[in-house]
Amino acid sequence: MKRPVNTKKQNRIKALEAKAKTVGDWLKSKRMAKKLMPYHVAEKMGIATELVLAWEGDISTPNEQQWHTLSKLLAFDMSAIPPAETHR
Repeated sequence: MKRPVNTKKQNRIKALEAKAKTVGDWLKSKRMAKKLMPYHVAEKMGIATELVLAWEGDISTPNEQQWHTLSKLLAFDMSAIPPAETHR
């Protein structure tokens, strides 16, 4: 049986994505839209959770291969990645 859709949460996630001011904010909104925790992303990518948190905190950015893996995992097109100038 499928869970009922939580429209409040979906609307909050969409609002976060629209308000994303940095690459990290944008990446976090994509992860949250997939209902994943940072440790889920890290585990699926074979990296440390701290690295995912560093990306979301705009401390560092994924390399090209990591972006490619993230695009598949979080279901976004590579051309949708915000420019790096949007860092804090």
